[in-house]
Amino acid sequence: MSYPVSLQQIKIRALQRANLEGSGAFLPERELTDMVNTVIAEWYDIIRLTTFGGQYYRSDYSFNTVNGGQSYPLPIDFLSLISGDVYISTTWKVCMKAFQEEDRNSLTGPALIVGWFGPQVWYQLQGQFIKFLTSPTAAYQVTLNYVPVAPVLANAGDTIDSINSFDEFIVIKTAIKACIKAGMFDTVNALRVDLEDQRQRLLGAVGERDTGIAETVHDLQGNTTMGYGFAGYGEGWP
Repeated sequence: MSYPVSLQQIKIRALQRANLEGSGAFLPERELTDMVNTVIAEWYDIIRLTTFGGQYYRSDYSFNTVNGGQSYPLPIDFLSLISGDVYISTTWKVCMKAFQEEDRNSLTGPALIVGWFGPQVWYQLQGQFIKFLTSPTAAYQVTLNYVPVAPVLANAGDTIDSINSFDEFIVIKTAIKACIKAGMFDTVNALRVDLEDQRQRLLGAVGERDTGIAETVHDLQGNTTMGYGFAGYGEGWP
């Protein structure tokens, strides 16, 4: 269930924590909005850093390759990749595997069983593009599962999902920024204690969204074999 909190609500609560209600020209609305959005980005980085215990932020983006085309633009709101699927056919897809920089040439040897016919498609994120080794030989559907960038609130009614009142971190950190500008350093020190409590709360909670399953030892053997991702699995092939 979503618990929306608006930009205006965050601003009001932050000024209350800082004892700066009615700050007026001293702290213009635009500057306070910038403070809030800066803290939202920091908060978002804490919340998003889980891919096993239940994800809070996930989007997907699909595109089709062209014959010989190695590089393709990432979605405009792309932040980090969770996983990627390549549809070898309408009923068969394989997991993409990132290649290391030192493998950029060795993986293109003519004797290697790699390529767009399966069982393995290699990729690397390069700037705002994703690059594949080797080049696709036809049109294949590629689906990227990724974390989008943090939301930016601009209008008073714009909202974010506070999840479980996790936005208290945003409120306190924004209040600290406002107090620093006001030279209220005693208040800053007091608020930092509360902020650390909220940080520890987030770190302890965000990775436990799915409490019915515990993370286990990851299989690393498949990461070094040619068949990693065969038929969607992470084991070596054959």
